[in-house]
Amino acid sequence: MNGLLLKDWISLRTAIVLVVIVFLFCTALFVPWGVSSVVFLIGIAMALLLPVNAMTLDTASRWERYVLALPLSRREILAARYQFAYLCLGVVALICGIAAVVSVLFLDGYDLLGVSPLIWWTGCMGVALLILDLMLAVYFVYRMNIGILLFVVVCFVPTLAVYVQDLMVPALLSPLALVLLLAGLLGLWISWRVALQAFECWDAA
Repeated sequence: MNGLLLKDWISLRTAIVLVVIVFLFCTALFVPWGVSSVVFLIGIAMALLLPVNAMTLDTASRWERYVLALPLSRREILAARYQFAYLCLGVVALICGIAAVVSVLFLDGYDLLGVSPLIWWTGCMGVALLILDLMLAVYFVYRMNIGILLFVVVCFVPTLAVYVQDLMVPALLSPLALVLLLAGLLGLWISWRVALQAFECWDAA
């Protein structure tokens, strides 16, 4: 299974380095201005980009023809894909979490709509979890990569927020963020079970 993770690293190492550089630059650019939530949205997009690229490369090269012949169980193969996707999200979540804490401790402690960056972080990471849950489940059930579509949706979120900001109630964002995070964690378990059941029926055709 570690070999499968190494394969993704070798295939995407240039993209990973570029994504990290861009993300750290955006963090340094936006956090001092008290708009950490923008960094969180960029982080979600970055966390999506790498797994999407990995699955696109696998599909283009018909990787399943080879990987299903390896002396690995379907569970181990699936676990490697999930580990890579959530490892990407974990790194993003860590950097964004540090940015949120720094914003609270050393800046004014508030972000868009006067809401704490920690609340924005919680909600954005919940959304990111839900997106990855859906993307991975759909990929293994239907052999369809919808990551690009979800990536485009995330990119349009800031534009949508401009039009609905008057409808957003700051007092409701805290419980909503917690619900999103819990839903994302529950969705991870559901996504895994659904994907594993579907992947057991895959063949190399």
